[in-house]
Amino acid sequence: MSHIHVCLVSDQPIPNLTTVLQFRPGTVILLVTEEKIHEAKRLKKIIAKHGITVKSERIAAYDLNSVIAMCDGIIRQCAACDVSLNITGGTKIGTMGAFQAFYSAGKPIFYVNTKDNEILQLSPDEKKFKIATTVSVKDYLLAHGFKVQGYVKDDTPVFKKKKITDYMINIAVHNARLIGEINYSIPAITPHTTYPLSVAFKSTPEIGKLCGMLCEAGLAKTDGASTLLIPDEATANYLESVYKVRFFRH
Repeated sequence: MSHIHVCLVSDQPIPNLTTVLQFRPGTVILLVTEEKIHEAKRLKKIIAKHGITVKSERIAAYDLNSVIAMCDGIIRQCAACDVSLNITGGTKIGTMGAFQAFYSAGKPIFYVNTKDNEILQLSPDEKKFKIATTVSVKDYLLAHGFKVQGYVKDDTPVFKKKKITDYMINIAVHNARLIGEINYSIPAITPHTTYPLSVAFKSTPEIGKLCGMLCEAGLAKTDGASTLLIPDEATANYLESVYKVRFFRH
C-alpha cells in the first residue's frame, strides 16, 4: 500500500523535509498558500531529487472550510493508501483545518519537535520517534533559497580571510579617517578592470600590516611598502566590499 504524506508549507522548510526523508513516502503533497509559492517550489525540487513524487495543492491561508474540504478530498481520493499529515508548518487556520480533517478520518498526524530532536505522532495514537535522518547542508541552504556554487576541501584560506576581515573591522572602528582614505584608493571594479590591479595606499603602520596579511594569505602581492598587486576580481571585490560597507556605516 502506497504512502502519501501531506505537508503544510511555511517559512520553515526543515520540519517538512525531516518527515519526508525519515518516512520516505511514495508521494508528498504540499499544501501551499499564495504567499508561499516560492518556498514550495524549492521544497519540490529537493524532494524530487530524493526520488519521491511530489505535487502541490493550493489552499486559502485564512479559509478554514476550504482547507478542510481540500484535505477531505485528498483523503477520499487516497482511500486505498496510507495517508499522513505533517502539521508543523502553515498558518494557524490552515493547520487547524488540516488537523480537523485528518483527525476526524483517524489518519496519522505528526509534529516535528526540533528542540528535542523528535517527531511526535499526535493522532490516532500518541507516539514519539527520534529523528533518525539528517538534512544535508546543501539541501538546507537550497531550502532557504541559497545556491551552493562549490565546495572546498581545504578551509585554511577561509580562516585566513577571517583574520584579515577582523583586522579591517578593527581599523574601521578605531580609525574612521583611514577608512575613507582606503576607500578612495581602491578604484571602482568594473567588467573592464584588468589584473593584476595595482592599488597604492598611504603608508601607515596599519596599512603596512594589512598589506603583509594579504600577502601572507596569498590574496595579493606587494610592490613596495604600501602598494598592492591584486591578482583577480574575487579578491578585488572582497577588499572593496568590506571597506565600502564599513565606510558607509560610519
